[in-house]
Amino acid sequence: MDQMFCSLCKNVKKAQPLDEKDLAFGKYVKLIRALGFSKHTEKLGVCDSCMDRYYKIRAGHQKKMITYGTMGVVLGFAYLYLTSNILIALIVVLFMMGLSLFSYCPPLKSKD
Repeated sequence: MDQMFCSLCKNVKKAQPLDEKDLAFGKYVKLIRALGFSKHTEKLGVCDSCMDRYYKIRAGHQKKMITYGTMGVVLGFAYLYLTSNILIALIVVLFMMGLSLFSYCPPLKSKD
């Protein structure tokens, strides 16, 4: 483990790295740094003392992603059944799944 900026406690410590090649998280970090909103340039990670909190946040995000996805599919099928408009039904599904991004938690970088 290297010295990294812990994304939860905001200190530079030895930490497990976050996957900055993740589709949503990587683009977000690049945008924030390009616009000058980020004060640090270190790699981002999660320190050992924050690891339990990280796993709770990550589990919550995954649960919300499944819940919103299921709700979106049910509402999409209901809308498709009532109106026979495939495009709007697809937009409803994508909107509901997009709501899970408000609680997004990036994965840790894999060991390979």
